[in-house]
Parts: sequence; structure tokens; C-alpha cells
Amino acid sequence: MCRYWREDVAVAKAEAKSKVMVVLVSEQRMQNLIPCFQKDSTITNVHLVRSSDADNPDSRLGKAWSDTKAVLEERKLEVVDADVAVDAYDPASTEKVVKRLLDKLAHHKRTAVVNFTGGTKCMAVGAYLAARQAGVATLYVDTARRQLLLRAHDDQPCAVPFELDGLSIDTYFRAYGLNPRVNDGQILERYAKIMTVIRRYWPGSAATLDMWGKHFDQKSSSRRKRRLSGAVKVSWRPSDEVECELWAVLEEARLFCQEGEEFFASAEARQFLTGRWLECLTYQLLRESNCFDEVAFDLHLTEKNTALAAGPGEASPASTTAPTGGAANQLDVVTIEQGNLAVFECKSGNLRGQDTLNKLQALWTRLGTFARLFLVTSCPLDEISGDFRYRARAYRLARIITREDLEDAGKLKDAVLKAVGGS
Repeated sequence: MCRYWREDVAVAKAEAKSKVMVVLVSEQRMQNLIPCFQKDSTITNVHLVRSSDADNPDSRLGKAWSDTKAVLEERKLEVVDADVAVDAYDPASTEKVVKRLLDKLAHHKRTAVVNFTGGTKCMAVGAYLAARQAGVATLYVDTARRQLLLRAHDDQPCAVPFELDGLSIDTYFRAYGLNPRVNDGQILERYAKIMTVIRRYWPGSAATLDMWGKHFDQKSSSRRKRRLSGAVKVSWRPSDEVECELWAVLEEARLFCQEGEEFFASAEARQFLTGRWLECLTYQLLRESNCFDEVAFDLHLTEKNTALAAGPGEASPASTTAPTGGAANQLDVVTIEQGNLAVFECKSGNLRGQDTLNKLQALWTRLGTFARLFLVTSCPLDEISGDFRYRARAYRLARIITREDLEDAGKLKDAVLKAVGGS
């Protein structure tokens, strides 16, 4: 057991008041937050060392500094800022500030560990040298292997696997200056019976729903067949077992309504058939996989203390702060597992255009390297063009989840874990 992380209970209680972590402010917030969420951590104080760029509150580092402080304080940790900012590209500048801080902590008999994962490479070198000269422990957050590498002054590195407590989806988004609002789940209950039929007849049900959804996409701009209520006339009838079963549950849920000899699809039906069903299916399968700490459906994001974040290229109507880097304010399905966030954008029917890829790239830019992005499609793999797959890789998508991957929870789990390198 690593004596610099999980001490004997009596020792831990004795040192709890003096365990301090020194960190380097970084745009990648998780590497500075994860150690504080590690199970059995005795860290109670965090000292933040920032570069001079962070002194501009509107800069990216300025926002990272304030977001990191806010999450740590919500964790009931005491947060202290270094007296002066450092030069991000001068190791000696960081070394001097960290050494002075460590000397002060030693004078007050405080046990310190220096987390040198954040900041620039020059800052990391300076912080590491200061720690070695002061004879205190160092910490590196190894995100690839999901472990903390701790090293005492005279010891070999000690690897402690991530075992996080309380690092939720909500915490992750707030660490990046966003407030998530989660769907209350009623919509999932409403569609439960329909989803049962969809899964029973998979993959035939996917082909049917894609066909019906395409029909509504084509009719969406037609005013002649739309009623004042928003309902649209349905011009086809079910012709096989799969279509009949789906039609029956849609009618039972009053998504399809009959008036005389005619059937009409409500506005809700059109939303469901053009993609909502795929979001519900993805959420169900991810929940059933039991490999995530948390799964959330239909998240709506707001900037801290502002109105809803704007869509691509739009200004937030009631916000004076920066928008979400071009990201739309609604996310279909989100998971988190040991501090790693995954966003699943669902797209039924044919994959075309650039909007979805643009949205996912903007999210990757905003949410950091701990976020993994997936595009979920109802199309089979052989219907996705090589050009689209190439662009998806260029836009840093972890994987395109296809119709074949959605057969059951096990197959979806395997596809996701293969993409992120999990086991």
C-alpha cells in the first residue's frame, strides 16, 4: 500500500489537518481535481500556482483558475492562491515560487505533495525540481492508465489506481464553467413500452423507424398537410409484422391518432421518429451495461450565472460571458466513469452534412482531453461512407456507434470500451 496516499487510520487522522497539495493551474481541470476525489484522500488544503495569463479573468486560463477553485471549495477544501503568478515558459520562475511555498509549509509543519501534472511543461519541470530540492513527495496523474503516480523523496514511484468518490457528471461540467440540467426521466417512462417493441424487433425496427423518420423529414416543410395543432397526415400504412407492432404502440401512446379514415402524427411523434427513439435506446443500453459510474439523458447546459448557452455561431441572448465554444446547449446522453466523461450524440437516418461533427468538435475543445465523444447512428456500418469516417477521425471522435453495436447492452459496452481503451 502506498504510504503517501492510504495511511493507517490513526496516522491519517493525525495528518489530516496538515495534508496540502500544490497544483499548477491548467485548462485541463481534471488532473488537478482527481486527487481530491480519490477515495480515502486526506488532502484538505490546495495551493494553486498560476501563470500570468490566468490573471486575466476573461482568458481561458483565467476561467480555468476560477472554475477549479469553485469545485475545490464545493468539495469543502481550503484553497489558497500563490502570492504571485509565474512565467509559463521559464522553469526557474515556477521553481522559485513553489520552493518559497514549500518552505513556508515546512515552517508550519505541513505535509505537502506537489502535483506537477498541470501547467505548461516548463512549469511542470520547475515544480518538480522545487519538490525534489525541498524533499517533499511528487504526484503525477496518469490519465492513460488511470492511476496516481506518487513518489517520496527517497522512494520509487508508487502507483495508486483511480478509485474516485463523488466526481459526478455535474461536477465535471461545473469544472468547465457549465451548469447541467438533467431531464427528469418522465419522457423515458412514457416511451418504455415503445422501446420494448423496438428492442424486440431489432434490427428490423431500426430500418422501419429510419424509413418513417425520413418521411417526416421530407414532409416537415410542407404546410399543406400540417394541421394547426402541428399534426401531420400519415400517408402510409403498416405492411409487415414489425411495422404493425410499432404502429400499434405508437397509436396506443397517442403519437398516431385516427380521425375518420385518416391518421395523423403529432409533433411529438415527429420528434420521436426523427431521433428521440435512438437517444432513449442508447441511454437504456448504457445504463444496462453497468460499466459507468453515472449515465444521464438529455442534458441542457448553461454557462454559470447566464442564460442557456448559444448554438453554433450564435450569441447567448442573455449572457455577457463567452459561449460554450460553439457547442449546442443540449446533449443526448452523457456518461462518466472514473473521471472520464463520454458524450453520445445520436443521429438517426442517413449521416450527412457537417453540423453534427462541428458540434462534437466544439465539445471536445470545451470539455478537455478527459472527454470522449461518440456519434451514435441507426445506420449499419456498410452505409457509412469512407469520407464520413475519415472526417469523424479528423474531428477526434472516439468511435461511430452503428446499428450493429446497438443490438444489446453487451455489444455497446464492448464498442465503447474498445474505443477508450478500457477493459
